[in-house]
Amino acid sequence: TGDSIKTRLICFSDDMDGMRKVPSNVPNQDLLHAHLGKPLTDVPDPFGTHEGFAQHNNARLRAFLDSFGFEYEFLSATEQYRSGAFDEV
Repeated sequence: TGDSIKTRLICFSDDMDGMRKVPSNVPNQDLLHAHLGKPLTDVPDPFGTHEGFAQHNNARLRAFLDSFGFEYEFLSATEQYRSGAFDEV
């Protein structure tokens, strides 16, 4: 679009989605099985590097996007809901 139309790229993480199954490529499988059905934001990080599994995945996603060097806005469903961004006006 050149400079004629302002644009922005938004990456939205639906980290409140429920954990439907335990990925086969992560550690601490038993820990995750105990949290099936819970929002990803409420599931412990099986790698032990972040507050929770959603935060771990969001950090990996941001690192991946950062490797391309373009600008983007990152939004987390958890943060948006908790901030009231989706409340009726």
